[in-house]
Amino acid sequence: MDCVQKSSSINSLISRVPLFDGLSPEELTEMSVGARKIYAARGEILFRKDDACSGLLVIVYGQVKLYFSSPLGNEKILDVFGQMQTLGESSLFQGKNHQVNAQTLNECMLLHIAKANILNALESNRSFARQVIDNLSRSVSGLIHDVESYSMHTGRERVINYLAREALRANPPLPVMGQDSHRSNSSKARQTRLIIHLPTSKGVIASCLNLTQEHFSRILHDLSACGLLSVEGREIHIDNLTQFWQYAFQIALQSEDEQKMTMELMTRTEQAVRPAPLRLAS
Repeated sequence: MDCVQKSSSINSLISRVPLFDGLSPEELTEMSVGARKIYAARGEILFRKDDACSGLLVIVYGQVKLYFSSPLGNEKILDVFGQMQTLGESSLFQGKNHQVNAQTLNECMLLHIAKANILNALESNRSFARQVIDNLSRSVSGLIHDVESYSMHTGRERVINYLAREALRANPPLPVMGQDSHRSNSSKARQTRLIIHLPTSKGVIASCLNLTQEHFSRILHDLSACGLLSVEGREIHIDNLTQFWQYAFQIALQSEDEQKMTMELMTRTEQAVRPAPLRLAS
């Protein structure tokens, strides 16, 4: 939690929201009219499916999950949103009620910005309108990627892709596959190992990947048994970074048949130099 953010004015907080980049100081002031701070404890419902959408929610700090739930209590998490991300655009612009449920995963502070303020800015500022369209387009692209992943990738591939995305988010430059012999041992260690900090619980991540928590844990166990990684709470230690990126790149670029052939080849190679690992969960 950022204590400075907690005490900041609404106008100051709104000016930090990426969606509002490009708005003039006067427009930011107009956007803050009627806006209010919302403090929510962990597990608090922000809105439910079919609730009326009265405005845009901005997450100042904390995490919020969007999800569906069945009458029997089963839950499917669509996505997890964090700092300075926004909730409710689709319902707001369509003039419809909320289509999903939103619940906090930890203590949160949010801003509620009135629907009328957003619509007025759209009408008066073309740059803001393009920013909103870009934001919605990225959301649609993310949903398409998720559907493709559920339909075309095995559970193991989804987990590796997720870990690769988290690794690149924390370490934007791609890793160097080859290393010069004159580099120090400490430098080599930094380049061949990586720690990925999971942003939320394994159960939430599993649901986002369309897996049960047990299946997700089993995949991590099998990848650990193969020497690819090790797990310490929410920290994933990539012990074989070169092979980890090879898996991720092959999954992203190859056809399904090529992926299977390459994985089989790598498995045979590993078996030649170490005891046979457990069969990887799909």
